[in-house]
Amino acid sequence: MDSQKIVNLFRASIPVIALDSPSVEEQSILEKICQEIATNKKIASSVYCWNLADEMMEVKYNPESGISYSEITEYNPNHQDPIMFALDFIEQYNNKGVFVLVDLQSYIGADHLRTDLAIIRKLKSLCFKLKATYKRIILLGQGIKLADDLTGLIYSLSAELPNEEEIRKFLEQCFSDLNNNFAIELNPEDIDRLVRSAQGLTLEEIWNGLRLATISNGKLDKVASQNIYDLKVEKLLKLKLEISPAPNIPIGGLQPLKEWINKRTKLFNAAIKHPEIPNPKGLLLVGLPGTGKSLVAKTIGGLWNVPILKLDIGSLMNSLVGESEANMRQLLKTAEAVAPCVLLLDEIEKAFAGSTGASTDSGVSQRMFGTFLTWMSDKKTSVFVVATANDISALPPELSRKGRFDEVFFIDLPSITERSEILKLHLGKYSATKISESEIQSLAIKTEGFSGAEISSCVSEAAIKAFDEDRYPFLENQDVLEAISVTVPLSKTYSSKVESLRQWASTSARRASELEQQVKTSKGSRKVSMISNDVN
Repeated sequence: MDSQKIVNLFRASIPVIALDSPSVEEQSILEKICQEIATNKKIASSVYCWNLADEMMEVKYNPESGISYSEITEYNPNHQDPIMFALDFIEQYNNKGVFVLVDLQSYIGADHLRTDLAIIRKLKSLCFKLKATYKRIILLGQGIKLADDLTGLIYSLSAELPNEEEIRKFLEQCFSDLNNNFAIELNPEDIDRLVRSAQGLTLEEIWNGLRLATISNGKLDKVASQNIYDLKVEKLLKLKLEISPAPNIPIGGLQPLKEWINKRTKLFNAAIKHPEIPNPKGLLLVGLPGTGKSLVAKTIGGLWNVPILKLDIGSLMNSLVGESEANMRQLLKTAEAVAPCVLLLDEIEKAFAGSTGASTDSGVSQRMFGTFLTWMSDKKTSVFVVATANDISALPPELSRKGRFDEVFFIDLPSITERSEILKLHLGKYSATKISESEIQSLAIKTEGFSGAEISSCVSEAAIKAFDEDRYPFLENQDVLEAISVTVPLSKTYSSKVESLRQWASTSARRASELEQQVKTSKGSRKVSMISNDVN
């Protein structure tokens, strides 16, 4: 919550603001209002809080005991509408006051089936009448969407998630409170890890997680980082963001792409602590399914030691007008709060399917796409976006222009050298496998046109065969050969698609693999020569 901004709004004679905040932060917000707004020498007034259950109460804050409530002697509701009575009381109150009205959003929101026109009319009147007074109103609630009648009269704000500095300061307070009853066994490195784990959570969620971890463990040590991280995973899942684990097997091939990523590693880490350094924005990876595009994103997260957030655009769609776009904005804010991180958008052309032409969703896809593009251009935080696409023709041209992504890479079907490397990586999972180097080279030749995923599937099929014949984990060359012989690669089914993508990539993208040229000799054998890739 930007307390100074609220103070400035009040001083500028904007008497009513709406503050959208998670319910779990309600108590923390009230404490900040008492500490940072009501005590400001330009405001200097008492704080009163109203909700439908407890009516109007005076709120005071004590550093030792926290928030306390007391009744207001002159507040005597005498009619059936408690909300209207509260608004009348504010209008007639003769002294200074900051009035926090909690959970009014259902009555003043955009849903006309629940909107109370009398309350809206009263609030509109107060927006004018309170300008010349020292009385101010904060509408506090979760998911506030104001009715059109209040647009321009009530200033809307969102309580932002805490940044790294705020989390560190808050953790110091938590350690001080816990130190009275529990041992604190955290070194500076443990605290850094704890801060990283806590990014993306509210202060109240962090405090709840710390208390739970301390009580469960009997002390506060480095185990708390994992507890806080698990809590964040649960929250992100509810927000339609999934944290993907780093892959347990490295990428085979794609050497030019690996080199590009390695060069950005130092820059990405430096940009975290030095905001003046340009942040790496992201990558757009185009290629056939199974060529390792998603694996690249997960590998980047593992290499940079940051969480990998996977975004499902479809899960953000909502039937209510404006909800889908609001979900997108909230999700992107959460990703920024979790930063540094990698944000993965798989098959982005399907995610924004309705953004390139006539759509059947009343323009929702186009508006969500616009929100995403604007965020991509304007974001300042260390959120590295990796988007993958199978069909480049379905992508709007503005997505692939310079400035959105740092680079566009085309991931082709693996070359013979890369297929050999992929085979070694996957066969290496079975320690008892006795397949010679020459046999692996022969298998690499026979898998021409196979994607990395199809080669992996063949090795898995060979392992199943060995298990079925009670030979596992002894895989033989013949096991893999049989799996290859019954596999029809996608490149044969969609050969025209492969050629179309290659033609597009020749002028519009960098190649993620070194280009290999194959020449048949008079005896039918293959001579393979490497050609360096300098395509920009």
